[in-house]
Amino acid sequence: NYKGKSLERILGIEPSKLSALGDRETLDADDLRLAKKCYKAGLAITSKNMEIFASYRYDELFTIANKSANFKLSKLFKYIRHQGKHVKTTSILYIVSDYVDYLKALLELKTPLTEDVLYPTSLKAAHDRTVQEVKLAREKGKEKAFRNAVAPFVSLNAEDDTYSIKVIDSVSKLIKEAAKMHNCSADYIDRIVARNSILFVIREKVHPRKPFCMLELSPARGDIVQNRGVHNTAVPPDVDAFADRWLKKIRRKLKNITEAA
Repeated sequence: NYKGKSLERILGIEPSKLSALGDRETLDADDLRLAKKCYKAGLAITSKNMEIFASYRYDELFTIANKSANFKLSKLFKYIRHQGKHVKTTSILYIVSDYVDYLKALLELKTPLTEDVLYPTSLKAAHDRTVQEVKLAREKGKEKAFRNAVAPFVSLNAEDDTYSIKVIDSVSKLIKEAAKMHNCSADYIDRIVARNSILFVIREKVHPRKPFCMLELSPARGDIVQNRGVHNTAVPPDVDAFADRWLKKIRRKLKNITEAA
């Protein structure tokens, strides 16, 4: 109490609204501040709602979402809580952060914030797809330089009875392959334009569309920098052997390409 006033009177909150806070002896000033924010917003005073308000990017989220005619605070909070149930290993803080990145990407792409866009079924899937679209849009200006840098290396494409290896010959293909492979190769655009690295995909011929391996070639050194599977996993020994055989066969042609550059 403060001068005989109860906690409810100090905060200006109805007693019944504070029942979800549990043991009041453990509450600190931040808890009380967040509880009051929930109350003033017309939201239930729960740990999840307080956690959303406590997110360091909440103000950004509110500012962007509020631009939509479909925005309603209670629905926004319900949506975030719902996403939290489906991604149990991710905290509310990270969900809010991904949501902000997703909405900022939509604004950059000039996508109208309709209800289905504002509240996608899977925030993670929508976030990943939209962030890739932004990356592609930003890098489109480098497409011509990328294609010119890679064009001579198309002649190094090859296959045997089991595997094929093909150069990634455009920015759009690189971004798509990076997403499929779950690696950071989409950040290699400038290195490829400078011909410091050239990237190839290796596929099993029986599964030509299935992500399998990605190989980085150093034109200057004439060797393989790395050859990795999905999520940067190690490749099977026979794939390494295929890559080694390929490198021996194309080494002279690779030297001619680098000398002509």
